[in-house]
Amino acid sequence: MTTDGNNHTLTGTNTGSGVYLYQKTGISIKNLDVKNFTTGINIFYSSNNILINDSASQNSTGIQL
Repeated sequence: MTTDGNNHTLTGTNTGSGVYLYQKTGISIKNLDVKNFTTGINIFYSSNNILINDSASQNSTGIQL
């Protein structure tokens, strides 16, 4: 499965995760800016996932693998 953010920004309120993958395989996330979360992108107990042209800014943790 591929999710294309089309260069949009996902903005949080400084809590939680913007993108959270738990026990997922074969997911692609591309062209997404994730900001103002505790964790911008959190990939947990997952494998064979791809991040393409993504950014994570103004989060406590940008990308957690």
